[in-house]
Amino acid sequence: MYRFLNNPEVKSVVMKVIVFQFILTLLILFILGLQLEDLKNNIIGNNKALIGKLLYSNPNLEEDIIGFFTESASKEEIETGITIANKYHLTKDLPIEVFPYLYDFKKSSYLSTSLLTFISLVIFISLILIEYRKIFKKINTLSNRAEKAIEGKIEPLSEDGEGDFFILHHKFNNMINRLKLTIEALDKEKLYLKDIISDISHQLKTPLSSLMLLNDIMGKKDMTKEKRSDFLYKSKEQLERMEWLIISLLKMAKIEVGKVQFTYSNTKVINTIKGSLSLLKPTIDRKNQDVIITEESKDIRLYHDNEWLKEAFMNIIKNSLEHTPVNGDIFVTIKDTPIFTKIIIEDTGEGIKKEDLPNIFNRFYKASNSKKDSIGIGLSLAKAIIEKQNGEVRVESKVGEGTRFIITFLKI
Repeated sequence: MYRFLNNPEVKSVVMKVIVFQFILTLLILFILGLQLEDLKNNIIGNNKALIGKLLYSNPNLEEDIIGFFTESASKEEIETGITIANKYHLTKDLPIEVFPYLYDFKKSSYLSTSLLTFISLVIFISLILIEYRKIFKKINTLSNRAEKAIEGKIEPLSEDGEGDFFILHHKFNNMINRLKLTIEALDKEKLYLKDIISDISHQLKTPLSSLMLLNDIMGKKDMTKEKRSDFLYKSKEQLERMEWLIISLLKMAKIEVGKVQFTYSNTKVINTIKGSLSLLKPTIDRKNQDVIITEESKDIRLYHDNEWLKEAFMNIIKNSLEHTPVNGDIFVTIKDTPIFTKIIIEDTGEGIKKEDLPNIFNRFYKASNSKKDSIGIGLSLAKAIIEKQNGEVRVESKVGEGTRFIITFLKI
């Protein structure tokens, strides 16, 4: 009830009804007072006429007659009066029309009551309509803002007030804010999708051209078996490159637009890193490189998605392997504190130039010392995966000394 009465619209109606009822009561009392005054005057006039008639015939009875009108009658006198009145049918069943002044009072009372009832009803309905007009004006404002929100024109409502309407305004504003965020996310997703399609088209253009050229050459009848085998191998390389590019871009797109459902578990970090290394074993063996893992304390665990983080570690370690010479070493160090878990991946390769460092995590960016067949998406994908799992990655490097990737996961 308190919440209902706390609405300004209800307060306004209640206050107007109270004021109106008070004024109506005063008006009724005033009119009733006038009518009673008129009735009193009629009764006095009637009594005067009666006194005059009696005294006209019996002037010697003045004191007795006046005493009858000014003093109370005795019980015996009242009973005698009732007996005589009944004899002449002056009973309660006598119609009011017999008494003109009472009949006039009745008519004026009915007339004034009907008139006051009609006037009060008109005023009361007018007050209700005025208040409801204000309420419907607020509803129309809310409806118009909702219509504009559907059209993409987000306009918040005022929350500076009390009552259910302002609670509704607050909830409406929350709704349109969420709608605005959703629209922005959809626009961002559309833009990202457009960029992804553009990137895929651009990146596929070169391998597709190579494949078309190789197929044209292989269509010639005078090609030797050895040359045909070489061209088939090159075609296979281009197809694998295209497949890896498309899969990687699709993974990144799903991560960026929030379509990936990570499956978290509290597992050992070293197992995830070893899973990445097993995927890179052919590259490690081919270059006779050594990956040295150091765990500063036993059984370091991290709440993470094992498969996706394995993908991120693989891309970073793969980058280190590519830029480290044959027989080189890559060091992976796992540190753990009460505040964070840190993984450091450090190589002894050629390093990255200072001007390239701010851009190496950008999609399709190729540093000046990148390999010829590098696409420039691995580190970007790794960064996206790590950040989506509440981590961060940064890089330090010196030309000729090597590169260090520092991955940090805060413990929440």
